[in-house]
Amino acid sequence: VYLIAVEVLKNKTVALVFAFVYLINPSVERTNLYDFHAVTLATTFLLATWYFLIKKRFDYFLMSALFAGITKEQVWLVVGLFGIPLFWIYKKRLWGILLFVGAISFAFFLVLYAIPHALGSAHFALSYYEELGNSPTDMLKSLIFSPQETLPIIFAPDHIDYLKQLFLPLGYLSLLAPWFIIFAGPDLLINLLSNNSQMYQIYYQYTAVITPFLFLGAIYGIAFLKKFSVLRSHISILIIYLLSTSLYTAYAFGPLPGSQDANLDMVIKPLPQRAVVDTYIKTIPENVSIAASNNVASHLTHRKELYILPLGIEKADMIVFLLDDSQPPASLQLETDLLKKLKSDKTYKLLTESEGFVVFKNTAYK
Repeated sequence: VYLIAVEVLKNKTVALVFAFVYLINPSVERTNLYDFHAVTLATTFLLATWYFLIKKRFDYFLMSALFAGITKEQVWLVVGLFGIPLFWIYKKRLWGILLFVGAISFAFFLVLYAIPHALGSAHFALSYYEELGNSPTDMLKSLIFSPQETLPIIFAPDHIDYLKQLFLPLGYLSLLAPWFIIFAGPDLLINLLSNNSQMYQIYYQYTAVITPFLFLGAIYGIAFLKKFSVLRSHISILIIYLLSTSLYTAYAFGPLPGSQDANLDMVIKPLPQRAVVDTYIKTIPENVSIAASNNVASHLTHRKELYILPLGIEKADMIVFLLDDSQPPASLQLETDLLKKLKSDKTYKLLTESEGFVVFKNTAYK
C-alpha cells in the first residue's frame, strides 16, 4: 500500500498515512484475526500484482497474479480483469487477451468441472444462491437479465450496512476511482447475492479480495482530487479527513482494545479443550480418512482425504466433531442434530466424548 501510494501520489507523507490506515482497517484486522483461509493472502498478492503492473515489472506481475489466483477459485475472475489494463494501458495486447480469457476460463473450469469432479457433487457454495438458479449459468442469466430480482437483494438494508463498513474507513474516496470497483465486483456480487449472512459481514475472510481495490480506489481517488488546485495546495485537509474516517471506523467496527466491539478472544482465550483435541488427533493414523467440523478440520488438512461436515459421513473412516460457540449458530445446530443421529446408528462407534469434542469410528470400514 505504501509503495503504491508513493508511486501514484509522489508524496511519502500521504503514503505513510495510507499504510497506517491499512493497518487499522476493520476488515483487514478482522480477516487476520479470524481462522486462517488461504484467500486472506490474496489481499497482499493482488496489491502486489497492481504494484508490479504500474512499475512495468511484468515478470513479477504475472507471478503475483498466479499467487493470488491459487488462493481461491473465484479470484481467477479478478486476475483475468488485470488483462484489461495490460491490454489497454500498457499495450501488451497478446498478454492482455491471454490473461483475460485464460484466467476467467480457468475460474469457470474450476467451479463447473474440477471442484465438482473432485467432490463428487456440485460446488457446496452454489446452495447460497438458490433463489437465482440451479447452476452458475442460471445465476449469471438472472444477474444480467433479471435486475428486478437481483437489485432488491443487493440493496437490502443489511447489505447497505455491509457496504458502509467497507467504504467508510477510507472516507468513500474509493468511489472517486470507480474502475477499481469493477475489479472488486466479482466478490462484491458473490457476497451480496448470497443467502449466507456471514458473507456480507466484515468479520470473516470474505472481504479479502475486495480490500485491495478499496485502497487502490482511495489512492487514485486522492490523485484525482489533487488535480484541483485548491486541494493540491491543501493536501493536509485530505490527510485529516482520511485519518478521521479511519480512526472512527476502527473504533466503531474494529476488534482492537479500546474499540466499541473489542474482541481478541481468539488470541488470548484458547479453546478450553485444546489439549484434548491436539493430543487425540495426533493418535489418528495418517491414512485414515476423516469427516470433521470446520473448526477442527484445519488441524487435519495434511491428510489426503478430509471432508467438512456434513459431507463425508458415509465415506470417512472417522467422524470428528468440535461443538462450541466458535461455530455459526446454523452450523452448530446442524452438527448437533447430526451427532444425535450418529449416536443412535450402530454403524458408528463412539470413541471419545469430552467438552464438545466427539469422535466416531465408521464400523462399515475395517
